[in-house]
Amino acid sequence: MGKRGGDIELTPDVTFELLSDSRRQYALAYLSRRDQPVSMDELARHIAAWEGDDPVNDIEEETIERIQMTLYHNHIPKLIAAGLVERGEQNGGQVLESTDKVNQVEAELRMGLDDGPKKHYTT
Repeated sequence: MGKRGGDIELTPDVTFELLSDSRRQYALAYLSRRDQPVSMDELARHIAAWEGDDPVNDIEEETIERIQMTLYHNHIPKLIAAGLVERGEQNGGQVLESTDKVNQVEAELRMGLDDGPKKHYTT
């Protein structure tokens, strides 16, 4: 796809650190369930819906933009460095997708998400 990482070994400590933030958990969960690359806007919208337990279409643009900023500057670079996410371009915009390496953290990811809101997650 595009920018790849993966130089970081997914030790238990590294995995715990990566999954210690709910936005990274939500991002990985959403991306790993998609068959196609996802825009940053779509990912931020679904994370906002998950965090607020609100319908995806009811999320305010300001909230989406705020989440996009934290994803872009904080969370996505960490997931790329760990080789869990790839960033590329599609139709002139930035897109993200999970890698096969997500399978290495699937059990931990599922455990972390067991308590999270799920009501409006799927679309």
